[in-house]
Amino acid sequence: MHKNPFFVRIGITVLLFALYACADYSFHLNEQPIYIPPPLFTDYRLADEALHQCVEQTIEDNNVTTPQQLNRLNCSSAGIESLEGLERFGDIHELNLASNRLTDIEPLARLTRLEVLVLRENHLQSATPLLSLLRLRHLDLSDNPDLLCADAQQLATHLQGTTHLPPHCRESPVK
Repeated sequence: MHKNPFFVRIGITVLLFALYACADYSFHLNEQPIYIPPPLFTDYRLADEALHQCVEQTIEDNNVTTPQQLNRLNCSSAGIESLEGLERFGDIHELNLASNRLTDIEPLARLTRLEVLVLRENHLQSATPLLSLLRLRHLDLSDNPDLLCADAQQLATHLQGTTHLPPHCRESPVK
């Protein structure tokens, strides 16, 4: 009997899809575990409860099992006031913290892999911690009315990409 290669490929594809779709389930044979998926990552402490909830939900949604797997984080409009502890996730390269209550962004200085950072609509006063983020290619600092402009303008000048500054920093010279 001659097997059709087309149907063999279809069968292999269906089998691979089934295995991938079941990756989050444990398998047992005669009550003995054959496969147990790795547990979600939980070894972190975040001072801000709103930030903790956002990170926890992202870990759950993306089945994150190591801190290195958390590459993107969207915590916009979450009521976050502190970023203390976020440095545990040093492989984040896209971070959206728009529309929160942030005044201090010092922990971001240790997220050296950041490429995209959205901090619009917060209460930032200083952009100094961002000066060490050499991989940034998109930065949004708009709608931060109390932001001191010198560091923000320096970032805008040297950033190889897009920078959005508050109107008062676009209009005034660097002091």
